[in-house]
Amino acid sequence: MSFTEWIDKQISQLDFARTSPNVTVKIRPWSTVLRVPTTAGVLYAKALPQEHNHEVALTVALSDWLGDHSIHMLASEPAMGWMLMSDCGNTLRQHFTDYPDPNIWKPILSHYAKSQIELIDHVTHLGDLGIPNRQPSKLPDFLHKVLANEDVLYLGREECLSYSQLAQLHAFMPAFTSLCAELAATPIPLSVNHGDLHDGNIFYNNGHHVFFDWGDASIAHPFFSLRTTYVSLENRFDIPENDPSLNRFRDVYLEPWTDIVSRSECLEIFELSQRLWSLSSLAGWYQALGSISAEEREPYYYAVSALLIELLEANADLLN
Repeated sequence: MSFTEWIDKQISQLDFARTSPNVTVKIRPWSTVLRVPTTAGVLYAKALPQEHNHEVALTVALSDWLGDHSIHMLASEPAMGWMLMSDCGNTLRQHFTDYPDPNIWKPILSHYAKSQIELIDHVTHLGDLGIPNRQPSKLPDFLHKVLANEDVLYLGREECLSYSQLAQLHAFMPAFTSLCAELAATPIPLSVNHGDLHDGNIFYNNGHHVFFDWGDASIAHPFFSLRTTYVSLENRFDIPENDPSLNRFRDVYLEPWTDIVSRSECLEIFELSQRLWSLSSLAGWYQALGSISAEEREPYYYAVSALLIELLEANADLLN
């Protein structure tokens, strides 16, 4: 059965009817999203390759764990990586077009942190669902693997690592391994990391937010989640990189974690996580790019190298 045949079957079983053909919303090597107009309103169908089909099982589980802050799927086929969902309205990015207030992020980040804390008890289940495990202790071996794969580094190309920067990364490995061990030893437990928590992956309507697009999710240090959120805030509101004004969002996010450790310790752990969090985003890109052809990788050729450069910049004080 093809993806479109499956969609038609689900629509029929839901007693809906099409009102017009599918419309392609987005096609990328790691997912295809279709807009499906029906008598019950617009539906969205998503198809994922095998390397990413854990998103289906995770989204189903999160609809139970997070309630109405996660997408409720109308139908799913986890083994095939297929999902059928209702339209959830505007994204936070669309909302910012008319109401460009970055403070809207604050209650969202507070709730996200509380959700991560609730999901700590589900980490074993997350592993059973096939969610990638990218805990700090696994990052040194992962970085070794990435540095050895020059097919995704595009050394010397614009926006990519230079050969001297690659040598710096190899020399940095012992210090990197120590940082990973230090972060792993902190009292903040592993939880789910969305992996791509930006304003385009949150529905926002009448003050209510819904998290979606968990394709880059992993079991990881939870504080890694804010790396992409920071980038989203910087890009959307022209905030300089790592500007102190971002601390207000950090503080709102960290407040729920003070039930586990003190505020001062939270801040120390957060600063440590910032040294390493580019690896979390890098892991998502590496997984996506590693399973496609060189031709398909071309539009994203810089992604892995750019995040390795970010790792160097975050640890410039430790480089020889």
